[in-house]
Amino acid sequence: MLLTSKLVDWWTQARQRTFLAEHGQSGQPVDVEDYWTELALGTRIAKEVTSGRWVTVSCLLRAGALTTWRDAGDALAMPGDTALDSFRSWLRSQAELRRHTGTIGLTAEEVKELTVLAEAVAR
Repeated sequence: MLLTSKLVDWWTQARQRTFLAEHGQSGQPVDVEDYWTELALGTRIAKEVTSGRWVTVSCLLRAGALTTWRDAGDALAMPGDTALDSFRSWLRSQAELRRHTGTIGLTAEEVKELTVLAEAVAR
């Protein structure tokens, strides 16, 4: 397992090399492997940093800090209704995961609690 900061460092190094080569400042042609590195690491970084977003939404709900789904949507770069629908889907997948594993995912009580909190938030 690699720290996200290390992935970002590697992505930044590849991006800097391609940028300098593209603008004729490195004296070297662009190495297409750096493009592949940027693409692969960028994708991995995005997955790493967004994987816990629904857990964070749950924390905001439990803290009473999420007052509109539009605000959540703005933070998630999606429409508020999409944020709510995506959160509901995440809750269903967590319940299903719990049913299959018995230990991983959210309990039925947690899903119910979060559903009630989510539905109480203004759209």
